[in-house]
Amino acid sequence: MSERTIELIYDPFALTTAQHRAGLAGLLVLVESLRKRKMKPVPEIHTNENQTISVRITEDSLTVLFNELYDAIWDERKSDSKPQAKTVRNVKIVEEDAAADNTNGRKRRKKQFVYETIAPKAKFLEVLGLTAPWIKLWREAIFGSIRSRDKQRQDYKDRAQGKPASSVAQIWAEIERLAKAKGNNKSLSVELSSSLFIGGQDTNAEKVSFLGGPDHNLLLHFWPVVMGVYVPEIIDRDGTSKLSSSYVLVIPDVTDPIGFVQDFLETLARLGTEMTGYRPKQAVITLPQEGGLEYLHHLLGLVKAKTDVANAAGVEVYHLEKRGNNVHMLSTDRVPVSRRVLEQYEAIRDKYYSVLFRRKLILNLIRGEPWYREFDRVFAKGSKEWFIGIKAHRFSSDVQRRFEVESQARRSA
Repeated sequence: MSERTIELIYDPFALTTAQHRAGLAGLLVLVESLRKRKMKPVPEIHTNENQTISVRITEDSLTVLFNELYDAIWDERKSDSKPQAKTVRNVKIVEEDAAADNTNGRKRRKKQFVYETIAPKAKFLEVLGLTAPWIKLWREAIFGSIRSRDKQRQDYKDRAQGKPASSVAQIWAEIERLAKAKGNNKSLSVELSSSLFIGGQDTNAEKVSFLGGPDHNLLLHFWPVVMGVYVPEIIDRDGTSKLSSSYVLVIPDVTDPIGFVQDFLETLARLGTEMTGYRPKQAVITLPQEGGLEYLHHLLGLVKAKTDVANAAGVEVYHLEKRGNNVHMLSTDRVPVSRRVLEQYEAIRDKYYSVLFRRKLILNLIRGEPWYREFDRVFAKGSKEWFIGIKAHRFSSDVQRRFEVESQARRSA
């Protein structure tokens, strides 16, 4: 293994995308987690006078970094059907009591498959204070979106088998080639996997190459460290709400990576532990953009928002869903840091419970529209039972609550 030290210098404002900038912040957060556990060697981080950040790295410290990032566990799961994935072991069949038969009231015996499968460990998030339900959600989002295919999980499979992450050798070789090219005043571009960059395609119909510099490509491994994960609540045709199988990934557009690290650590401490079903309550949203507002709510807090102090310019929001063997991007958006919007969101969150009412309220807030705008479209698309009658108690209560807020505001004016 090479003992050479290579210095990579990053200017946050010269990095081309929010995913790259979040990747630099994620790298710093991961190094902080390693330092807390006194794990060595780790990359050396320095802030230069011109506000650039130097990362001095060796092949050994890169290995420690990737072994931690892609560390994996064997997680027990249950399924009604036999698992088809290659990364499973210890498959066994068990019988459990099912719901009572409606005809005779007798309980039926139900067969289930119990097995172990590879899952991201995310010890670095646990060390920094993230609680178990949030870690579970993060793990499932990784394999349910950006690493949904078996070939995209090789480093995780290596770690589950007690081996070093196999991608380190290639990445280090590319970094050495970059250092040599820069020594000759040249640049270097190498292939970039689409699993590292949301929206990118390394294989496409136009046969256009998907390339990036080795130093920039390195950063794209780390943005998941600081991403927020949320789950949309959806309405069935009969008006019943349920949690979607899709994920909303929120990526911060970091402007000050050093300052962001402390903000992010405080963010983890702010996340609540109350549950909605099997998900953290604060992770359940009514529309993707709410995930962006919720992330900024915890990241900044009203105090920082009021003083216009922020280490992020906003967040990018990606709504992803796995369908068959492919992951589809259902929507993408950007939510900028806005004191007005965050203050008004603070007045909305945790105060309205109808999915339909809350969704429209937040959408109007983001668009800068009056809160009541285009509710006629909501009524036109839904059944009348959703808005009037016994089943509509949440919607009617939210409407009454909102009118009371408006009346009080006018009396105080």
